[in-house]
Amino acid sequence: NQKNKLLQAKETINLRRKFTEKIINDVSTGIIYIDLNYKVLLYNKISQQIFGEEIEQDFFNKSSELKSFIDKFKNQVTDTNQTQIKYIVNGVLKILNVKISSEFENKKIKGLIINIDNVTELVSAQKNAAWSNVARYMAHEIKNPLTPIKLSAQRLENLFKNEKKI
Repeated sequence: NQKNKLLQAKETINLRRKFTEKIINDVSTGIIYIDLNYKVLLYNKISQQIFGEEIEQDFFNKSSELKSFIDKFKNQVTDTNQTQIKYIVNGVLKILNVKISSEFENKKIKGLIINIDNVTELVSAQKNAAWSNVARYMAHEIKNPLTPIKLSAQRLENLFKNEKKI
């Protein structure tokens, strides 16, 4: 009876593990779990897509902005913190929203969980929309004084046509 309970508990644990792995790999956010010495312990597929092969190396040395953000977080009392950083991967600039939270065990920080959203395309779309608005405004401002000039030119043209007829 006890053996059956243990096997059932093991099966439940395996189902939960598979469920958790599936969710973590299917979210659109990169998730990285590191220890306090910046060693990457776990990461999902999206993290690897964002950082490429650099995630398996010590990529914190490449991004001083990311490392200083983590250092600052470790020295604070808060449970979570977030920022936006710029990160270059294979010559391509990526804009990332980074959120960090602590993993506790026995009331001591065991590691850090880093959530990364690649917002490069969103920021680009916002910039394009802003420039579109600027262009529309400038076109309006240019067209605005041209209308009275055009009307005046048409009046002068009509006046000269009338004078030629006389």
